[in-house]
Amino acid sequence: MGKKTGSESNQLPPKRTTATVGDYQIRLTDGWTVNDGTFIQVPLNRRREKDVPHPVNADLVERCTYGLSSLQVCRDAPITPAALDVACQHIRYCLPSNIQKSVRVVPPCGPDLWSQNTERAEAVYKMMQETDELDASGTQYWLYPELKKTPWTIWPLWVEDNHGKDFVLAVVYSIQDQALRGKEGPSVPFDQVIAINVYDPRRDTWNDHGKYRTIGARQSWYRSAVLQFLGKGGYYIKEARWMHGEMSPMQLGESTSGERCFAAVKEILNKIMVLGNAYLDDRNRRTRAGIEWSLSRWVNPYQNRIEMAGICAWNLMAMFDYNARITVECVPPRAKQEVVVDGRRRLVKPEDLAGPPQHPILAELDYQISAPEGIPPLELDEMDMDDMDSDE
Repeated sequence: MGKKTGSESNQLPPKRTTATVGDYQIRLTDGWTVNDGTFIQVPLNRRREKDVPHPVNADLVERCTYGLSSLQVCRDAPITPAALDVACQHIRYCLPSNIQKSVRVVPPCGPDLWSQNTERAEAVYKMMQETDELDASGTQYWLYPELKKTPWTIWPLWVEDNHGKDFVLAVVYSIQDQALRGKEGPSVPFDQVIAINVYDPRRDTWNDHGKYRTIGARQSWYRSAVLQFLGKGGYYIKEARWMHGEMSPMQLGESTSGERCFAAVKEILNKIMVLGNAYLDDRNRRTRAGIEWSLSRWVNPYQNRIEMAGICAWNLMAMFDYNARITVECVPPRAKQEVVVDGRRRLVKPEDLAGPPQHPILAELDYQISAPEGIPPLELDEMDMDDMDSDE
C-alpha cells in the first residue's frame, strides 16, 4: 500500500470512506520470512489477476499497515493516530452489542482544534463549515449528529503545547432532554452534557517537594476546549461537571502517552460495561468524584504497544477475508530506522525497540511521580510563575 499522509496530519476526525481500487497496490518481493512449513511462499512469477489478493476495505488496510509499521519502529516516539484509532475501534467492537450502542470512540485529531492559539483553532472551526465536512442535511458539521447518538463519547486528542506533544483522553457523558424523551423516543439526541474529564498522562517537569505533579491548568484548558467544541455543535453544556479521575502517569523522558491512552480506553470501556444502565440512570452517582473514575496507577506501555501491534496485524489479515497470514519478516542486522520525536529527527537502532531494561514504576496513591533521591525540590519563589501557568 502506498502511504498517505492525510490521515496522520488530520486536524479533524476523518470520515470513514473506503479507498478506491486505484488507491490499492501490492508488491511481491524477496525476503527472509519465518515459516513453520504450514504455508507456501508465493513465488514471484504468480502475477495473474486471480492470484492477487484484494482487500475488503482498502482505507482500513492503509491505516492498519501504517499503524503496524509505526508501532514496530517507533518505540521511543509518540505512536501515530492511525495505530491508536485502529486499536481503540477494535476494543469497542469487541464489547457486547448493547454497550457498543452506548459508546462512541472518536478517531484522534489535533492539535489545532485544541490549541490555545485562537487563530489556529478558529481556522479549524472554519474548515468544519466547508461543504464536504457537513452532514447530509448540509446544516452542521457531520460529526455532531453522530456524537449525539450515544451517551458516552471517548476521544483521544493530540495536543501540542509548551509542556510537550502528547495524546490526552477526553471522556464525555451526556443525557437526553427529559422533556422530549417520551415524545420522540430513541431519536432524541444525547445533547445535555452532564460530566466530562480529560485524562493526561504527562506530569510537570519541576520537582514540587519530592514529586512531579499533575498539570492541572493543562487539564482544565483541554476540558474547556472540548466543551467549546461541543457547545458549537448545539450541546447544552452549562450543567457539565468534572468527573475527577486520574490515569497512570508517564515517566519523565518517555513518549508513551498513546499507549497509556489505549490502556485507559480499555479500562473506561470496561467500567461502562460493568456499571451499565443502572449507573446511567442514577443522577447522584453520575458525576461522583474520586476513585470511580480514577484508573490503574500502573501501566506497562510496552505491553500495550505489543497488543496494539497485534490488533493492527489481525485487522489487516481480516481485511483480506483471512486470505492472509501474520508472518515475521527478518531485516538485515544492525539496520537503523529514522523517526521523529518532538519535532526532532533521530535514528532508532534494533536494540532500542526492546524497551528499557527496568519496568515502569508504580505511581503514588495520588497519581504523582516521586522524584529520585538527591534531587532537591524547587521552591515557588525560584519559579517564574508566568511561565508555569502559561501554555502559549
